[in-house]
Amino acid sequence: MFKGEKQGCIITNKENDSIPNESGIVTYNDTLPLGRNTNTYTVSVPVENLGKVTVEVSVKPDSDSLEWTDNKMLAAEITPVKVSEKIGFACKSGFSDSELNNKQPYDYSAFRYYIEINSGQAQITLKWNDKYVKPDNLFLESLGDGITIKTDGDYKVIVFTMDYADKSTINTIFYRKKGRNSNEDWQKTWDNMKNVVVVDAKEIKNN
Repeated sequence: MFKGEKQGCIITNKENDSIPNESGIVTYNDTLPLGRNTNTYTVSVPVENLGKVTVEVSVKPDSDSLEWTDNKMLAAEITPVKVSEKIGFACKSGFSDSELNNKQPYDYSAFRYYIEINSGQAQITLKWNDKYVKPDNLFLESLGDGITIKTDGDYKVIVFTMDYADKSTINTIFYRKKGRNSNEDWQKTWDNMKNVVVVDAKEIKNN
């Protein structure tokens, strides 16, 4: 919901499609597809209207997802203001299910994983411990023929490029190579799993 003095404000989605935006109050509803972490929208506000426009965001899980969110609903209110410097490049990655409930890795037969960048392009180095997990073949195929899997001790390593303009978030699955066992350290906690799959991202700067 967008409220306030919105003359001159521009609201677009990631594909740069404009969302109708009249003065007063505008409500826009969207659905986040299954397995996707983000929908990206840009709110452009004229300088003279900074502090006068309010963006209210609420997230309600559908009936199939209530169990995984403990029946909770998320909400936030955002007021665009002027900032003194540009936000720098950042990359987030992790196991999607670690953020949803109190279950531990040993409760899962497979692990959903995401990699997300906030701008530009990045060289992504993805490592996984080959003793415990393996990536989804469709994910590897989607990266193209030029991807080479290398070996680094117990780890397999691939390097590929992410482009925010093309896809800001990658969602994939890692499958078990060992069965569920709460006594094994590597799968006891999500913190331990951070050593099973590791991501390093370096921003590609275009001169």
